[in-house]
Amino acid sequence: MADSLFMLAKYYVKVWKYNILYMSFTNTPLTPSGKWGDIAETPMSEDDVLNHYKSAIKKLGRKPPRLAMITGPYQRLLDNDFYNVVIDIDDLGSIDNDEKRGLEKQFAREGYVVVSTPRGIHLHFRVPRNTEIYMISLVRKNLDGKLEKVGEGASLQKHPWTSPPTKRVLSADKKFYTYSFVLPDGRRFARHDLTLLEQLEMNTMSIESVKGDLESLLGVELIKFSPSERGRPPSVIGKFDDTTIKVKPIFVDLPEFHARIHNYPLPLPVARILFNYYKNTGIDSLAGEILARNPQLTKNNNPIPHGARFLASAEFALLVSHLVLMVSFEDIIEMLRYGVEDFPEDEGMPLDRKLRYLFLFDETGEYVYPRYSGLGPLRPSDFCSQCFWRAECENRGARPWFFLRRMIQRIAYGKTVPSQYRI
Repeated sequence: MADSLFMLAKYYVKVWKYNILYMSFTNTPLTPSGKWGDIAETPMSEDDVLNHYKSAIKKLGRKPPRLAMITGPYQRLLDNDFYNVVIDIDDLGSIDNDEKRGLEKQFAREGYVVVSTPRGIHLHFRVPRNTEIYMISLVRKNLDGKLEKVGEGASLQKHPWTSPPTKRVLSADKKFYTYSFVLPDGRRFARHDLTLLEQLEMNTMSIESVKGDLESLLGVELIKFSPSERGRPPSVIGKFDDTTIKVKPIFVDLPEFHARIHNYPLPLPVARILFNYYKNTGIDSLAGEILARNPQLTKNNNPIPHGARFLASAEFALLVSHLVLMVSFEDIIEMLRYGVEDFPEDEGMPLDRKLRYLFLFDETGEYVYPRYSGLGPLRPSDFCSQCFWRAECENRGARPWFFLRRMIQRIAYGKTVPSQYRI
């Protein structure tokens, strides 16, 4: 396995022109810097592959368990006439194994590099460089006639896509699923075997032909977004001095958010939640970044005070949903489960159910938009006298959006922010 982890990584970089990432079972990046966002910015060399592999071995004390191919802006710097694209179809868990194998074989025969995953498949292909595809969403109508998301994809977007020979734990009894390539004859393999790998061709296709294949084989619609279309419309978050305040997201997705958020000024409750989330999920490098920027935090004990957990969670949830373009309700709840001690019930209602009222959902029912009226009469609290956002909280009669408007403006645009936090 160790040979395949290294040799396949070299193959992905040299032949298929992907960057690669080694990760732990908890998705902690095992890079020399402890981060992965910058890997998506610059093309990797074979020497980089070796250095990253050595770093992963050193950090884990054993061979790294997970390997991913990365898409990202680095592709613009390559002397190629194509961009690599990956589509993740993750809604095949309900079909039986024979039907799934049939779909894998059909896509492989259509010329895609197919990776079998626990819940579905990854499709790898190329588009002409002038296509400029940034993001892809796959949707279909459910029995109620509403659109539901069944997959996503990207070319220039920073994203790690788990790849062979990774094994993923499926259950508490230690059952594993191995990510595998699928040949046109239906055979699967997950090792470095040049004879088999050479049967996988990374073909260049038009988005229209890919769209047709997905509609005919899966009955799903492909929605594409170019870089100029990726920003959602500004959200109106209130009025001040008769001026309507609108703010646009400044991060595309959560990987970009996690890679950059420590550079921004954070209210103490938000910093606490992020610090706890990173510590509890083993991402110590990012926890350290948050701690360095927020010395009010302590290294080992940062619980949100009882009685303030809903307000802290609401502030965190609204902030993340406003700053990140592609964030789902489940993404936010996942961070809060690790970031808020005991993940409480409040007034007989689970916290995640209460927080749902703070959002509007897009047409796929997945990505969220902040709905500030959802806070009702609640007021932000002063969590700590050392927090430099304290002045923003002092007007107890201010509506929640009034506080959040000022906070988001300062995070996004650096106005009246201490010099060490200015971007």
